[in-house]
Amino acid sequence: FVVKWQSNEKLRGAGEDIKMKNLILAFICLLLAIPCNAATITVNWDGSGDYTTIQAAIDDAYNGDVVIIAPGTYTGEGNRDIDLGGHTITVRSTNPDDPVIVAKTIIDCQNNGRGFILNNNNSSLSGLTITNGYTTSHGGGIHSYGSSPTISNCIFSHNSAHAGGGMDAKKGWSQPKLINCTFIANSSTYGGGGGLRIDSGCTATLSNCAFISNTANRYRGGGIRTSDSDITLNNCIFIGNTAGDGGGGIGDNGAHPNVELTNCTFFGNTAGETGGGIDVGHLSHQTLTNCIFWNNSDRNGIGELSQIGPEALTHSINYNCIQDWTGSLGGIGNIGDDPNFAPDGYHLLVCSPCIDTGDPAYDGAGETDIDGQTRVMGSRVDMGVDEFNLEEALLGIWPTGFEVLAAEGGPNPEAQVLYIYNAGIDTINWEVEENCNWLYVTPTTGESSGEVDKVTLSVDTTGLGRGGYNCLVAISDSNVANSPQTVAVNIVVQGPIIELSANKFEFHADVN
Repeated sequence: FVVKWQSNEKLRGAGEDIKMKNLILAFICLLLAIPCNAATITVNWDGSGDYTTIQAAIDDAYNGDVVIIAPGTYTGEGNRDIDLGGHTITVRSTNPDDPVIVAKTIIDCQNNGRGFILNNNNSSLSGLTITNGYTTSHGGGIHSYGSSPTISNCIFSHNSAHAGGGMDAKKGWSQPKLINCTFIANSSTYGGGGGLRIDSGCTATLSNCAFISNTANRYRGGGIRTSDSDITLNNCIFIGNTAGDGGGGIGDNGAHPNVELTNCTFFGNTAGETGGGIDVGHLSHQTLTNCIFWNNSDRNGIGELSQIGPEALTHSINYNCIQDWTGSLGGIGNIGDDPNFAPDGYHLLVCSPCIDTGDPAYDGAGETDIDGQTRVMGSRVDMGVDEFNLEEALLGIWPTGFEVLAAEGGPNPEAQVLYIYNAGIDTINWEVEENCNWLYVTPTTGESSGEVDKVTLSVDTTGLGRGGYNCLVAISDSNVANSPQTVAVNIVVQGPIIELSANKFEFHADVN
């Protein structure tokens, strides 16, 4: 615990004399065992906070302090390659539990460095979006070395590195924890781990995390690559990840690592070699419980061994749904029936065979699914990340947003499809409303029990000048607890594109 000499935070960093007094008082607190309060330091790009750059705030922080970053886009020196310098502090947005705040609190590295560097500390990062990080080394978004950070409610997007495009964690005593984080469209070049790499004897724990459309271009682990490390995942999603080698979702190699997955879903991942879903090395031990592996592919197709690579030294595979399951990998309670997903690839529909077919010994007390719903809601836990709601009707929609490009004065863009379904029991009577005159929705009403309904969204660009236009579509049923649901439709109307010819033209004038 540390006490600050000045209660007025504006005086922090005013000089070495103040810092010396801080240290003296901190020492007195230790001697007298007086409870001392951590300081809160604010960062705002517009100058209304204590600092305008994140690094400056961290440099003036002491162990236990909290650095709060206001919504905005932070770029340039002081807002990339942010080094916590061995401090044990918390760096967070103004409200890490609000997805809108998280999406608007952006550390944009502009492809010119990493987001954060964590060396030998146990800090917490929460509620931040880290994007466009780039390094030719490890960890495009975050590089964690010899550290045990807790990272929660963060988004890693469009970061790139040699290894660990979104994040890299290494060193044997490290115990990183990731909670409710999303890794989307990150990439690695040669070292694997398009989204995340766990290396050199780490022990990592992940819960309620999503790995979507990450790429390991020439090695293993489109979503995650582990090496000589233990990793435990609970309620995590892997959708549309790609590896040039093995393990579209997770690729593992090294000496005697343990890979333990519970209630995870792997859908539509691809590997250039083996194990479209997961592929662990021949010295690894894998434990899979209550998971779903479906529509993952490798060089051999989409069969059982394309879902789960066969090389692990030991397998414990129980109560999973695995495409083309034959039983050759052993275990009990496994099925090969179509999980009957909603269009998003992980929510279950009412007739799914994965409902109430998980491990009967699974307690689940205090646990929640990927949506924050209680586990267990039926007689047994469900397989996968989604616990189907057996108590009420719920609105389900996919996707949750559309990005549309159109040419000024050109033809209308192609119509888009919104899927609406009942994510619970009984029947929903849905209605769709929009608040703009350039978007047309058909049909505007419907009824859904176990089926998936399609709604067509058509954009008419007549009279729209170049620029951006935003519209919210509301889907509602007054008798449903999670009504309304909203879908953002964003359209960008572009002006004409002028292309320069590579040919050289010369003009001569006769002055006579």
